[in-house]
Amino acid sequence: MPSPIDNMKPEDAPDWFWNLIERSEGDRERFRELATALSQEQLQQAFEYYRMLASWVAYDDLEEGPSGDRANWIVAQGKDEYFDIYKQRKQPPAPKRGRAGFGGVLGHVYWERFGKDLT
Repeated sequence: MPSPIDNMKPEDAPDWFWNLIERSEGDRERFRELATALSQEQLQQAFEYYRMLASWVAYDDLEEGPSGDRANWIVAQGKDEYFDIYKQRKQPPAPKRGRAGFGGVLGHVYWERFGKDLT
């Protein structure tokens, strides 16, 4: 069954999602702490929003290497940076080792709390 998020565009991502990203201040451990406080439904939604947003800035399949890593990282930079790149007002950063986004954190937190995968 398709998710309602499948038909969304980046402009449709809710403020609560972007606030979660901003409150993490770019720190994966802080993001993990914030994600742990979300309900099961909120975690599922955050994961779906994160994947949707990343898909709009990836130049190929999200599951494959550098493009997915870079897209994941772009979302983790927050709303302003994301939209600067999405709307092509700013060149996306070149992929570098050590850059990581938060998408995987949501999956790990979900697994730890509910014992199943989000996908």
